[in-house]
Amino acid sequence: MQIVEAIHCSALIPYAWNSLRISKDIVSPAQTVLLRLVGDMLAGRTVGGSMPKDGPAGEGKEKDERDLKLVHFFYSSFRSRIVPECAALMHLQAQIRAGKSDASEFPVDTWDMERARDGLAQYLDFLKTVAEMPDMRLKLVEWEAVYDLVTILSGVEAAVAKKPLVHVPQRNASAAAADPMVERPYAKGADTLAAGAPSPLLQEPAHKFAWSGIKSQIFVIIATLLQPPPDRHSPGNPEVQMQMVRHNGIAPLLSSTVYDDNNPYAKERVTICLKWLLDGCDAASDFIRQLNRAEPAPNLQQPAAGSATATQTLRVDGVGGDVDVRVRVRRRQPHLVGGTSPLPDDEQQAQVEETTETLSGASIEDDFM
Repeated sequence: MQIVEAIHCSALIPYAWNSLRISKDIVSPAQTVLLRLVGDMLAGRTVGGSMPKDGPAGEGKEKDERDLKLVHFFYSSFRSRIVPECAALMHLQAQIRAGKSDASEFPVDTWDMERARDGLAQYLDFLKTVAEMPDMRLKLVEWEAVYDLVTILSGVEAAVAKKPLVHVPQRNASAAAADPMVERPYAKGADTLAAGAPSPLLQEPAHKFAWSGIKSQIFVIIATLLQPPPDRHSPGNPEVQMQMVRHNGIAPLLSSTVYDDNNPYAKERVTICLKWLLDGCDAASDFIRQLNRAEPAPNLQQPAAGSATATQTLRVDGVGGDVDVRVRVRRRQPHLVGGTSPLPDDEQQAQVEETTETLSGASIEDDFM
């Protein structure tokens, strides 16, 4: 840490950052390590704000200016290089997911995607540290950091399908027949014996890369920017609220309220974001009301005639399933309408009305099973 502090005092961290750059990587592993060290340096510099721990007032002001220039350098790199390249990969993933592009056109492999995710995650962790400093938080609001965060959030939302809590892989008959371990568990396939090497590990292709944990980090930063100043408890920051509305950030927040196993704690964190976003913001509240008015009616299909079973598909915390509701019906005995005689005669035609009604017992449990 002292080495990084000395490099920072000499204003050479931007030079070191550019020297560690690798052209084929969005963020090289060495840059990721340097960014983490810089974030730890800024996190340990202040106590209860942006004032330095010790030293004269003039020296503290000089350190604050130097820190601000360093944060501005990293954020400029984040906006001009990291966000566009990551958003481009996410857009191509979304095109492949929608069937508009072929998977063979994806330009990178899974290894490169993991390195890009690690670099992006470290950048978001750096921004989280900066957002917790009151003076630096004002600068992030002034630079409209919400725009870049919403861009990444919308890209992940469109590129990656939500992973349910319980995922049961589907195996077809051909795959089971091709597996030599199905019928003879202690036998090995001929290809395995000939090659003499274990089969490669199964992994998702690069165009299905999940960007795990990115959304949760974004929600932490947005919630920090939305919260009111330290001297107030309510409402949320009005400037950041209007930035969220202006940059269409409400829709991806609402979409993230559904459980996603790729971001296990995102649902709880997005709830905090919505709390501060709707607190005192009429524009955000009007947007929610318009969504409620435009929401189509639920698709409730009546069971077919003569059927006593209604099936409805429910999804609880990402687990889908069908719930069968069976209603027992009882048919009344035919009764006569327009006559008192038990049997119809030639002079008076009796109309027979047959009705069917559900049981109405003493409790609701008697009507369902």
